[in-house]
Amino acid sequence: MSSAFGILPAITSVELDAAGNGSASFTVTNQLGRPVRVRVDVTPAGGVPAPAAWLTRPAEPERDLATDGSEQFKVLVTVPAKSAAATYTFRLDAVSTELPDEEWAHSPEVHFVVPETAPEPEPEPDKPPPPMPKGYIESAAGALLGGFAAGLGVGAIGVVALVLASGLPSASSGDVLKDIFDRLGTVLLLAFLVVIVVALAVWIGAVSGIFLFLRSRGFSEPGRTALPAAVVLPIWAVLLLFLISKVNIDLPGIVSLIALLLIAALVVVVPALVGRAIFRFRTTGAL
Repeated sequence: MSSAFGILPAITSVELDAAGNGSASFTVTNQLGRPVRVRVDVTPAGGVPAPAAWLTRPAEPERDLATDGSEQFKVLVTVPAKSAAATYTFRLDAVSTELPDEEWAHSPEVHFVVPETAPEPEPEPDKPPPPMPKGYIESAAGALLGGFAAGLGVGAIGVVALVLASGLPSASSGDVLKDIFDRLGTVLLLAFLVVIVVALAVWIGAVSGIFLFLRSRGFSEPGRTALPAAVVLPIWAVLLLFLISKVNIDLPGIVSLIALLLIAALVVVVPALVGRAIFRFRTTGAL
């Protein structure tokens, strides 16, 4: 090996930062016994030569060296992301510009380590959405509670009004018969109005009960169950009452009362279940 120059690396192991960048400094000393102009270059070397594209030679590769003079040269290392893991080596070469084939020297090999690339974390498997509670029982319960509460409340007020309207005729009246007929007409009209108002109260109470009961139990978007039920309820009530009117069955008093309560329950429960089924089908594609 030529001894025209002494080349001493500051370190023989280059530390790379997180981005894969590093640098190595070399001190080149003139050992020719006369002034000389030196030119340096970086060369891949060793068992696993560093790719030339990763190495950047010094910014001023040619400099003048006095007798026994020295200069420092810096080599930059840039390792691309996801490069193969290995220990790569390179060296610095120096030659005189006048006699490059005769006056030259190589530095000791310098290496840097490219570590194994950390495996990318596997994406977490998609978790299925939590099952949506069906809510049929809650919808039916809300319809029953709201419908019966509203119906009974308004019905009680209507009964009181009917009682007051059907009071006995005044004893001082000159025409008792006319007074009775007047009161009878008022009672009939009032009874008709009570039936209409109670029906509306049951309708509004059942729909409100569905909405409030579902919301109180933590169900999302209760209005999307209550709204279809509100549309279905009057249609279903008319259809059910029409079908019942076609059936002539003479029931005892207590049985008749029970049947009436069951019919009232059917009037509000079935639309509640239908409204919930519509919501679930539009939301999940299943009932």
